[in-house]
Amino acid sequence: TIAARMLDSHIQIPPVTMDTKADVTGLLTARKKQNEKHKVSINDYVVQACAQALSEMPQMNVSFAGDSLVYHSHINIGVAVALDGGLIVPVIRNADRYSLEGIADTVKELADKARSGKLLPDEYTGGTFTISNLGKYGITFFTPIINQPESMILGVCAVEKVLKMEDGHLFNRD
Repeated sequence: TIAARMLDSHIQIPPVTMDTKADVTGLLTARKKQNEKHKVSINDYVVQACAQALSEMPQMNVSFAGDSLVYHSHINIGVAVALDGGLIVPVIRNADRYSLEGIADTVKELADKARSGKLLPDEYTGGTFTISNLGKYGITFFTPIINQPESMILGVCAVEKVLKMEDGHLFNRD
């Protein structure tokens, strides 16, 4: 089912990939300090940032319904979880209402349930936006496949050490 849905999406929606780098030095410092109190991942920060962005730009929180768009008042963010047999996308409902710690706890709980095969259908349906993060695998570029009927997906890659020149250009350190 997962493979069939991904193939349908790949065939029906042309992939549009935009690639950009962001300086996450401050994020890594904040995460290190945060982890002294409550463990969070980089992905938890990404979920929180996406929820905030969708809250501030509700016209982006849409899904497809045939030939029209459905505008959502709720922000339900899916987080792709790799399984031995494929992939599943548990959904954090009303993600914009969670604290960073709440996001971290919810993502961990849903991912654990997904890996143990205990997710309920309500926990992996109804997403309005998906995040796929391959950073922990060292991936530095990929084109994620949109989880229909959603209209967008964010692919997050590995943190890389780079040199930033005075003119603003970035150069890989390796």
